Amino acid sequence: GVAPSALIHFVHRRLRKVQEYFLSPYRPEVFGTPLLTRLPSECAPAELYAAAWRLVRHLVPELECSEGAWPFAVSAVKRDGTSCASCSWRKGCLGCEVPKERCGGGSEGAAGVAKWVDFAVTRTFSIDWEAAVLKQHYKEKIAAHIHVDASVELAQQERKKPEDLIRCLDELTQEESLGSSRHCRTCSRKAGEYRETQHRKQIRIWGCPPLLLLQLNRFHSRRGVSWKVHTFVDFPSTLDLRGHLAAGPMQEDLSKEQLGFRLGQLTMAQQRLAEVLGTPGPLVVTKLGCGPESDRIEVTLPSGAKQVCKPEQLEAIVGEEAADAEVLHTLSRATTAYELYAVVNHIGGMGSGHYTAYVKTRSGGWLACSDDRVLPINREDVVTAHAYLLFYARKDVADGKVELTDLFPAPAPGTQPADPDAVKKSIRKSRCFPPASITKLGLQADSVASDGTSDGETMSEFSSELPPSPLSW
Repeated sequence: GVAPSALIHFVHRRLRKVQEYFLSPYRPEVFGTPLLTRLPSECAPAELYAAAWRLVRHLVPELECSEGAWPFAVSAVKRDGTSCASCSWRKGCLGCEVPKERCGGGSEGAAGVAKWVDFAVTRTFSIDWEAAVLKQHYKEKIAAHIHVDASVELAQQERKKPEDLIRCLDELTQEESLGSSRHCRTCSRKAGEYRETQHRKQIRIWGCPPLLLLQLNRFHSRRGVSWKVHTFVDFPSTLDLRGHLAAGPMQEDLSKEQLGFRLGQLTMAQQRLAEVLGTPGPLVVTKLGCGPESDRIEVTLPSGAKQVCKPEQLEAIVGEEAADAEVLHTLSRATTAYELYAVVNHIGGMGSGHYTAYVKTRSGGWLACSDDRVLPINREDVVTAHAYLLFYARKDVADGKVELTDLFPAPAPGTQPADPDAVKKSIRKSRCFPPASITKLGLQADSVASDGTSDGETMSEFSSELPPSPLSW
């Protein structure tokens, strides 16, 4: 196999005499370009000096040097090259010098010199030049020239490489590990002993909305510093999200008639329940006196599923079910293709900038909108590095098979707009009925019972047995 190696960092250093000092009148000064090389993990001091000489010999081309008589000393220093890597600052040590003597066998050589350089302490070493060598032989012009390796240019090209929207979506929805393992009660119970399980998470799309808005992360902030990201992101005219959908049953496309029928059913169910229970939501009470203590009721949800709950829990179930029915009917798991119809651009930086927009016309052309100026442009000019917001329309909506007014019917004439404060209060309100509402539910539930009975007296007795205060669930 390949022997283990270590990446070694060399810095040029010279001593400069200062007037004011604490322990030593000389202060190390780092200069020149740092050097990197890779050496075996088990490296003898002579090998370290020979490696340093190979890296700097072009800086003193006129100097003749025999092996072992190096014009510099190599010292183990900290990353900044100004102090010793192992000694305390109280000693004033500028760096423990690596001995130049050749070593014999064993773990230590002659005079107790270590056989190998200890890279566990530091991997940064200073090249402390002799003052006479720096003055007579060191070539500043040669040192000023920096050779740029081909890999640097390749790395810069990779960083400047355009991003792709599809690749961004793939990274967003790929499975990722949460790092360290976590205790899993289910696995431990099955195994009969303590078990830790590697947890993973994944973001997937359940359904495709009629209109899709994608925001590119153009603004970045870290450690109190913010800047704009100008990376070019290539995005297609047509986008398909089928590969990013979560596992689940596929639904069929709905025609306008089917969609209208479904919305009509939903509206009728909500109106009927509003009349019966005084709260919206397509839900039917089918059985009373369920549960171990006969204090539960059974309700049938729009999906056909049955759920047993306490009467005070019914309001929350109705609200959640109605909200799901209103939202999910606009999503599609069969039609996953989208067409680009608008782009919002941001030109500028963090402190200032200008917004423009590209809009697709009904005829398929594109218009550039900037303030009050509207000009036609080519499709090729829509994709730029200034793109910030991308607007896509689902294929059935873009082709006119489904109108947005079919998905989002206009409110009936005379409908009062929702009060934002009232909506916030309803969200914060506890999921339970007040006592008066429980009694009303008990009196009226017989009119929606599935068995057709209308025993108002029994229902009143049932409601009177409920606790005087609501119970949250």
